Amino acid sequence: MIRRKRGIFSVFNVRITCVLSLLIISSGFCYAQSLMGARLSGLAGAVTGIPDDPWQVFGNPAMIPGNHSTFSLYTRRNYNIVELTDYAGSVSWNINKLTLGAGANTFGNDLYRKTRFLAVGMRQFHAFRVGVRITYTRVSLAPPYGAAGQFGLDAGVGIQAIPNLWIGAFATNLNQPKLGKAREELPQTLSLGFSWIPVDHVLITTGVQKDIEFPASVRSGVEWEIVQAFSIRVGITTEPTTYSLGSGINLGRLSINIVAQHHQLLGWSPGVDVELDI
Repeated sequence: MIRRKRGIFSVFNVRITCVLSLLIISSGFCYAQSLMGARLSGLAGAVTGIPDDPWQVFGNPAMIPGNHSTFSLYTRRNYNIVELTDYAGSVSWNINKLTLGAGANTFGNDLYRKTRFLAVGMRQFHAFRVGVRITYTRVSLAPPYGAAGQFGLDAGVGIQAIPNLWIGAFATNLNQPKLGKAREELPQTLSLGFSWIPVDHVLITTGVQKDIEFPASVRSGVEWEIVQAFSIRVGITTEPTTYSLGSGINLGRLSINIVAQHHQLLGWSPGVDVELDI
């Protein structure tokens, strides 16, 4: 009888987790998590104007690294629930003024899983960059619901207005992809932002992101290299309201970053990434 009760409660908990996952997805909370990387999460996802970060493979495709090649891994436990864990990887190759990138991300469990594969191309023209991205998104549900996938087209630009100021913009799913027999539209968003280094070792970044189905979200973050090779980060967003704390250490070609982001309703989401220049 005890084993039977434990089994019932185990199934109940899994079902609750699945319901929570679907609520997050349907409410638009999950789009914030389509931006991978502990550094960018520590800056509250205010990534649009930040150049040369390897996790821009998932952000502004015009801002992937333009002067070096990278390989990165990331994991994040959303709202501290095991079944809502993100795993991601990204790689970029720099070839003169052209950079190619790729990424993969999976989220969820056997009841609900969302998987993405990304291919990115970026071209530099002095102080101007343009990037395009093709994303394949696949969503699978437990039987008898099955799975469906679709391709999306994204594009972005970046401009170095002055030596310490970058301005960026990008848009997702320009081809208006629809998923499955239900023709569920994938999120279409427009983002605009900038990053500024007012003094040595301090980065200020801010921006606004608008999903056509939800209110605009304002995002801001600050990064401060308090001692050589060690930085701390804070960030805040609206719609939904979140707060981020993070830090990073640079060990030459290797960087390690950690983050904890707090959602006003759902709680904490810790994450960590490892980045390697290759």
